[in-house]
Amino acid sequence: MQGPLGVRRVLTNGGYIDSDVRDVAAAIRLAEDMQHVIDAPIMATIAINSTLLRTEPDALVDILGGARVAVGLALGNAGDPLAAKSTVGSLIRVLALGNVEPRRVDLSGIGALAFGAPGAAIGTTATLRHIYPMQNGGYAPSPYPSILVEKSLTWKTQDRVMDAAAVYDDDAFWLCECDTCFGRRIDHALRFQADIVAHNFGVIARIARRVLGSSDPVATWIQMCAAAQSYSYEIDSSGPNWEPQGFLGAWWANQPTRVGA
Repeated sequence: MQGPLGVRRVLTNGGYIDSDVRDVAAAIRLAEDMQHVIDAPIMATIAINSTLLRTEPDALVDILGGARVAVGLALGNAGDPLAAKSTVGSLIRVLALGNVEPRRVDLSGIGALAFGAPGAAIGTTATLRHIYPMQNGGYAPSPYPSILVEKSLTWKTQDRVMDAAAVYDDDAFWLCECDTCFGRRIDHALRFQADIVAHNFGVIARIARRVLGSSDPVATWIQMCAAAQSYSYEIDSSGPNWEPQGFLGAWWANQPTRVGA
């Protein structure tokens, strides 16, 4: 049990919900029932297929908004769970409820915080960044560790970073100011897995501080997504396979309309 370990909140395990939004309501009811017998605050932790945000947005808003416990919402997808404009738009609606914390939504967790999420959890390995639905044949991860490339807000395996840096030789793109790289190019500084892990944590923190420490976190996040998308297109056109991740354009497409614009 988590309670005797002194955790701040007890997390339930709602399983993976693929297509039936009624299972989301059932998972929340179970968490609410547990709250009656556990002294520590409960968080209903639920993993859903990200397509439910597109197909059942109104039902999810009603169910999550009526929850009497906090909700940790993880998204499952074989690819980028927030690659579609409508999915991000529905997530923004859910975040406005004030009781939902995204889990395992990759760097979009920082965007969620910018839009008012009370918390977020971001994985730093390929298997923890979001939920991968079960597939025939299983999942074969790359033998190379993933590196977070700050200026393109992109995770790339170490071998792809090295290959791309050999073709796209722009120091301004590859230089990193984290406490591991110390202003060096990431293709030179990150040779060992321990350094890569420290770099990834440091860069996530740097991005979060830049966004959340600004006077307008939403605008800052949207601008960073737009700049990262442009950088990715520029590198991709130079030869390396560096297409921008879908979430960048999806967040950009959901930028708030300014009054008088």
